Amino acid sequence: MSVAVAKLVGISSPSRWSQVHVYFPESVHEILGLLMAVVTVEAAGGEEGKLAAVGSELIQRLHEAYYGDSPLTGLARVQQVVKSVQDEFGEGIAALGVGVIVRVDGKWGFYGVGNGGVEMRLLRGGTGVSLLGADGLGSVSGYLQTGDGLVVGSEDLCKIVDGQGWWDGWAKAVRNVDMWVDQLTPLVHSRESTGAAGVFVEIRDAFKPILTMPKLSVPVKNVVGVAGRHLWQSLWQKRKSIARNQELYVGKVVDKRKQVALAAGLVISILLMVSVVFGFVRVRTSEETKHFQRVREEVERLITESKELEDLNPLRARTLIAAAQKETDAYAQSGKVSRQGEVWVLETRKSLQQLNLDVLKIYENPASVFMDLHLVREESWGKLMDFDGKDVVILDEAHELLLTVNVGSKKAGVVGGGALLSQAKLAAVWAGRGFVLGSNGVVELDVVRKTSAVAIKPDDEWAEIGAMDVFGGNLYLLDKGRGQVYRYTAAPGGFGPRKDWLGRGVAPDFSQVVGMMIDGNIWILTKTGKVELYSQGTGRAIELTGLDTPLLNPEAIYTDEDSQHVYILDRGNKRVVVFTKEGMYEAQYKWEGIADVTDMVVSEKEKKILLLSGSIIYYLELHQ
Repeated sequence: MSVAVAKLVGISSPSRWSQVHVYFPESVHEILGLLMAVVTVEAAGGEEGKLAAVGSELIQRLHEAYYGDSPLTGLARVQQVVKSVQDEFGEGIAALGVGVIVRVDGKWGFYGVGNGGVEMRLLRGGTGVSLLGADGLGSVSGYLQTGDGLVVGSEDLCKIVDGQGWWDGWAKAVRNVDMWVDQLTPLVHSRESTGAAGVFVEIRDAFKPILTMPKLSVPVKNVVGVAGRHLWQSLWQKRKSIARNQELYVGKVVDKRKQVALAAGLVISILLMVSVVFGFVRVRTSEETKHFQRVREEVERLITESKELEDLNPLRARTLIAAAQKETDAYAQSGKVSRQGEVWVLETRKSLQQLNLDVLKIYENPASVFMDLHLVREESWGKLMDFDGKDVVILDEAHELLLTVNVGSKKAGVVGGGALLSQAKLAAVWAGRGFVLGSNGVVELDVVRKTSAVAIKPDDEWAEIGAMDVFGGNLYLLDKGRGQVYRYTAAPGGFGPRKDWLGRGVAPDFSQVVGMMIDGNIWILTKTGKVELYSQGTGRAIELTGLDTPLLNPEAIYTDEDSQHVYILDRGNKRVVVFTKEGMYEAQYKWEGIADVTDMVVSEKEKKILLLSGSIIYYLELHQ
């Protein structure tokens, strides 16, 4: 596109934030054209800290709405976009102006819509004209000419510029818009908290085809044909003569003028072909450069905003980084990457990788071996684990054994086994007391003394016990078949009778449950990735926010009364994901070996995530 565009944004305040958005389409022939927008948002009722996030979201929605699917074209499309954004974001928008420059009948057309608080000015022939009404409301359309200047700016910007007579200076000599904006920038930035913003456009040339072929007095195909035919015939005659007589062939004398004409024809043909090739190369290079500049500008905008929002709105910052990664990858795979672009892609990916650590907190490191269970007992193979803040217990289903490892000292041993642990399938630990659920009911084992006894006999009311945990000395069983949690209260010499813990009328579907942990409340994880929190007999779903990729085949959940976070073993994505207890994403730890991990416990005190994979307990360093 034969235009020059410059942007100017002043200093925002905590209650007033402005920004501009300019997007060049993939090609000058893109039917929807160049989009430019000026946005100012104001704080309302304690929302000052969210201004940047709201403004960025507004720009993103505006961009998606304009370049999305819609049967409307031209001015009607722009009007629809402005209305939809206005309806969604409401009174918080102090100014919104949207302009589009697009090819119409071989000319460059302009469509503009303002919702108030914005001005659009056309500078032509030494004079400036306001295109919208005095209140900044309305719409406008028309053709642009070579030498025109166009401004889409907030009222805040226009007031500053009007007071200094800058419009007249540019209107009389519309040229070098970048230099003009550079001179204007110190004036705007000297005014604090103005929220001024604007897009400045200079139409340098009218629409021209990408490539024009030079006209020749002799058609190209005739010149090439004559030259090629004479040359080929000459070579062929020489070849035949040498092959037949084995002596040099001398032809008849050719008119010098014909030879000159023939040579001239050859030269013109070659030069023409070379010019066409170089012409296409120049066009391709120009397109690659424009494409690269557009992508770089958008990615840099996303990265800058993500850094600004890292502490203010981490969720939005993570969304912006993901968008920057997507833009960078799309450019790298577009087939339009220049040499400069290749270097930029490498540097940007490195920068995004660091941002993943700083903002997304994605840690990708191989796990280390914490304990080899074969050193505890030969052929041991763990399936489940639990942790009481000091000792980890590991259930070996195949050999009907319970093993233990002290997290601090790594002292390990066999706690118990034999007939009492027949058909063992669940294990838990509390204050040095291990518990195993099997065919004999719940068996209690003393981790230190290595003694064991049946603590709770099998109950005919049990349908399908799918999870077990101990909290405050009380034992809890989750019945997947009956949709109930049973509580067995600690009593002298054992436990009291079974009691339904869920309130009357509470009937959850526990058929998909894969894990249960208790920190005073009961946390439930299903194989579909749903997390539920039960408190005082009733439950509610916990919405997990800020996660870049949904959970896939999660295997286990971990938290306790001493943990500040909730940890989910996401086997499908080969990671451990960390959330706050309000459901806000905090971090994730990736490792290929997680695909084979069957259970997990976490010690925030020791800063370790312990992962059970067959005969090995691995660990990942916890970053806090």
